[in-house]
Amino acid sequence: MLKISNFVETVEFCKDNKDLVAIFNSKNSKLSIVSKVFWEEINVILQNGNSLEKIPQAFVEDFLVNDTVDEFKEILEENKTLVNRTLRYVVMVSGTCNFGCDYCGQNHKNVKLSKENQDRIFEDIKTKLQTKKFEELFLGWFGGEPILALDVIESLAPRLIQLCKEENVKYVSHIATNASLLTEERANICVKKCKINFWGITIDGNAEEHNARRCLKGKQGTFDDVYNNFKGLLKIVENNPEVEVTLRCNVDMRNSEAIFHLIDILHADHLERYKNLFVYLAPIHDWGNDAGEKAIEQEEFANLEIQAMSKLIELGFRVKPLPKRKYGCLYTSEHAIMSDPEGNLFPCSEVGLVDAYIENGLHKYQIGDLEMGVCRARDVFEKFKKITDADSPCRKCKIFPTCAGACPKQWQDGNLPCPTTRYNLKEKMLLAYLLSQQ
Repeated sequence: MLKISNFVETVEFCKDNKDLVAIFNSKNSKLSIVSKVFWEEINVILQNGNSLEKIPQAFVEDFLVNDTVDEFKEILEENKTLVNRTLRYVVMVSGTCNFGCDYCGQNHKNVKLSKENQDRIFEDIKTKLQTKKFEELFLGWFGGEPILALDVIESLAPRLIQLCKEENVKYVSHIATNASLLTEERANICVKKCKINFWGITIDGNAEEHNARRCLKGKQGTFDDVYNNFKGLLKIVENNPEVEVTLRCNVDMRNSEAIFHLIDILHADHLERYKNLFVYLAPIHDWGNDAGEKAIEQEEFANLEIQAMSKLIELGFRVKPLPKRKYGCLYTSEHAIMSDPEGNLFPCSEVGLVDAYIENGLHKYQIGDLEMGVCRARDVFEKFKKITDADSPCRKCKIFPTCAGACPKQWQDGNLPCPTTRYNLKEKMLLAYLLSQQ
């Protein structure tokens, strides 16, 4: 017997005097629009055990499952397999940052990745790729501010690019940068020589809002430098389909309208013409500090996100309303690792340089170092295991395949890190339909 998948969500709406139903399966990210009459017929057929011949085969494959299948268990097993096809490696090349963001939990120090540790990272990645277990190397450049150690990236990236060619492995690279130091020359080095595909840049609203939160350590404003360099990067990558630039606006109770001010600025400069630009807003959360105390309630934030997406669509910006399948993160990937600038190893990118996690001189989430290797089990976020408990909310969640339990560190901190899609999936389905009609 077949049934509608547990991961299917529906929303009814009317268009041109027709009653329609949007159907989304978070397991395969398929969205379909059918008549309400057809949807009701399908439900009657399934309830009565009638012949499925009236249901198109494509619909059966996309939205129906055998009623004996444990879908939650199936997703967990798939995630364990698929997340390990990619070797994820995050490198904190710089321990210092020129910014003094008021919600940042890092404790910066004037250190960058040594040549010796660069060689150790290269050899570690080489050894892992030569096992032939991986189809892709996903390399993240992080800090501090990674552009302050561009020489490290410029030295290590070409070696890894060549290694991936030799091992027939896809090379993908991401950088999280404040962009204040991203001159045209440096941006070209990153894109052309170091093959950085994905860019994450943050601007927290207009100049007044941004400068109040993301200033230099001496309290000087940074908006103008960041925004001008961001626009310069867009020009460099405009015709490069392999590069994607995401502009993030961090939002809390102090700047809830900031995303709309930022969108207005982008539109005034006609930046919607860049088809590899994506704009989104993100909630503030604890980072070894109490920044999360200023966070907006999840349901309120979800409403804010829909308003922002609607405005972006209206103005011609590209958005991605519906979430894609997620198989896990750095922590859940068996061979993934992050190295801090001193060569200490962690299973999560949010714990390096955070002194709040040091107890009695030891970092409670460190699992080794580049010299000695991994010498401790990586399951340091014990509470993340709760997602598989019998009473876990994840078991009944329609969007579990798109978050895979979300952030293990947030579980460890005692938070329920559900993505906003839990609260606004139906609205996002309608936005996705709207986009498909343009």
